[in-house]
Amino acid sequence: MELKDSLTEFKASLMELKDSLMEFKASLMEFKASLMELKDSLMEFKGLLMEFKGSLMESKDSFTSIKDSSPMPNAQSPIPNPQSPVPKRLMRRKKDTLCTEFAFTLPRGLSDGEQRVHRHGVMRLATAKDEILVQQERKVQENPAYGVLVMLARVITRLGSFNSVSPDLLEELLLHDIAYLREFYNRINQQGNVHIPTQCPHCNTQFSMELELAGES
Repeated sequence: MELKDSLTEFKASLMELKDSLMEFKASLMEFKASLMELKDSLMEFKGLLMEFKGSLMESKDSFTSIKDSSPMPNAQSPIPNPQSPVPKRLMRRKKDTLCTEFAFTLPRGLSDGEQRVHRHGVMRLATAKDEILVQQERKVQENPAYGVLVMLARVITRLGSFNSVSPDLLEELLLHDIAYLREFYNRINQQGNVHIPTQCPHCNTQFSMELELAGES
């Protein structure tokens, strides 16, 4: 009887140990999920840093253009009086800066094998060379509709943690995202930006506002 009782207690201890291991495993799964969420947050933060870096570079270029356009006085040229009209020969036109890359956010996003969703990306302006190379693709010659994916794969320079994308990768996108990218592509290549000029109907002040694309949030 004592041996039977000991075996029963030992079995009960094993069951308690098993339950403890199951709880520990569940805790590990929750910790792993928390790490994945933290990783996704870091990737989104990295994307925001990239966009902020691009804005700083544009601001730096604009400042350099303004600095270059300002004439530097020397010993042989008189310093103009601020209150007197500036001679035409001292007036220089500000250099135009061309923005060739634009940030976008997909409505749904691309999910990878680790269940991470990539929504933030950068698209550059298309060139004549892009058009030529797209037409030379064998898949495009067999199916002209495939040219949309080939062109988008060429002009998208970043999507989430992907530094480049392929047409095969874009095939995994939902139609909602493909429609968004096509609209975004047409907007930046036809107008050069995603802003439209407008005017206040009350005070007649002219300004530009960003036009929200379909499905963007």
